Amino acid sequence: MAINSSFVNSHPLALKGQPARPDCTYESGVASAAVGAGLFVCLNDAARPTGYDPLNKPVRVPASAADVTGGRAFGFAARKNNSVSPDYVQGDVVTVVSEGEIWVTPEVNVAVGDPVFVRYAGTGSKGAVRISDPGSECAQLSGARFVSAATAGNLAKVEIQG
Repeated sequence: MAINSSFVNSHPLALKGQPARPDCTYESGVASAAVGAGLFVCLNDAARPTGYDPLNKPVRVPASAADVTGGRAFGFAARKNNSVSPDYVQGDVVTVVSEGEIWVTPEVNVAVGDPVFVRYAGTGSKGAVRISDPGSECAQLSGARFVSAATAGNLAKVEIQG
């Protein structure tokens, strides 16, 4: 029997938006607009779709500091189990990691223990993470920190404490 020795090298060990621990806390929401896997999402109190189910809250990427620091803060969109795209389109039910660890791609280099700031404005992707605010574009996410180091655009783990 032949052994496929190239399998491990051809598949990544982690993917953006993939939970990094089995004991994560999950919730769900309905995408008010497109949401990328691994991006931070907040509750969208203004958008209640027809047939709104209170168990599936409307969620979106943040548009203000209050969406990250206030009562609308929710968690990170987990990777969609879909071979076509790991991201969500409007109306999809979004799996959200609200507590635990998840793989993300930071905009800048990060180190273990760095704080997590979430982008809500500026030139990057809304909902993306970094370690500081370049100027009224990001807000610090309370109870979150990087638990692995990475260079900009590569995978890093974020821990969210409830």
